[in-house]
Amino acid sequence: MATVRKKPTSSQPPEAQVLVARRGRVRGRLTLEHVGDAPLRRLDARWKGLELRRPNGALIEAVKLAGRLGPGESGEVSVALTIDPRTPPGRVRGELDVGGRAIPIVIVVPEERVVRVAPTLLRVDGSPGQQVEKELTIENRGNVPMMVYDPEPIVLKPLEQLHTMVRRAVEQTETSDYEAFLNSLTARARELVEGDRERLVLVRVEGAPFAVQPGEAVVTRLIWTLPENLNDGRSFRSRLNVAGTRVSIEVHRLRGRERVVTQKEEGG
Repeated sequence: MATVRKKPTSSQPPEAQVLVARRGRVRGRLTLEHVGDAPLRRLDARWKGLELRRPNGALIEAVKLAGRLGPGESGEVSVALTIDPRTPPGRVRGELDVGGRAIPIVIVVPEERVVRVAPTLLRVDGSPGQQVEKELTIENRGNVPMMVYDPEPIVLKPLEQLHTMVRRAVEQTETSDYEAFLNSLTARARELVEGDRERLVLVRVEGAPFAVQPGEAVVTRLIWTLPENLNDGRSFRSRLNVAGTRVSIEVHRLRGRERVVTQKEEGG
C-alpha cells in the first residue's frame, strides 16, 4: 500500500527525483501525489525534454507507472523501462508529465564497460617458425568506446609440464634419498623455466591500436610466429588478454612430416 502524506505547503519547486540505469534497465520508485478522482493502480506518464531511446532506436515518449494511490494521496509508485544500452554515461534531466503535473526527473547512466570476444579458445596445429593467423571478433556491448591494443608477450608452456618435471626427477634419483629427490626436482624446474624463456611469443592484433565503438563488432586477427624450440608431438598452452578478456591458445607441434593445417585450409 502507498504511504499517505499531506500535500506540501511550500512554494519551492520539487526536487528532481533520481533513477539509475544499469545495463540499459531503469528500475526505481517515484514519489507521486495523485490528484485524480479514481484510485490509481496503473498510469501512463509522458516524458518532457528527456531524450532517451529504446534499444531499437525509437524515442521513449511514455512510461507506465504502477502503484496504489487513492484520490488526494501521495506515495511511491514503481517505474520500469528499458533504454538503449549504448546510451552515453551521464545525467539525463527532464520531466515526467503525470496527469498534467510535472515531476522533475534525473536518470543517472553510469559508465558500462562490457566486451565480448569470440572465440576464447584458439587451437593451432603447426611447426616451429610458422606464422599463425587466427580470426577474432571483438564486440563492444557497453556505452563507452573500448581501445584494443597488442597483448603482453606470452609463454607457451607444455600441457604436461608438472607431470614431466616430477617424472624426470624420479627417474634421475637412483636412491630413496629425499634430499637428492628435492635437488633433482629443483634442477628440473630450472630447466623448465629456461625453456619457458625460449618459448616467448609476441602476439599482435591486426590494426591495433584501434577503438571499438558502443554497439560495434570488429573482426580482426591475432598474428604470431611459433617458437623454434617446440618438441615434436607436444602440446603447449598459454593465455593472453584482449580488450580485458582472457583468450586461451593451444598449440600442437606436428611430428616430422605431418601436414601443416593453416587457417585458410580450415576455411577461416
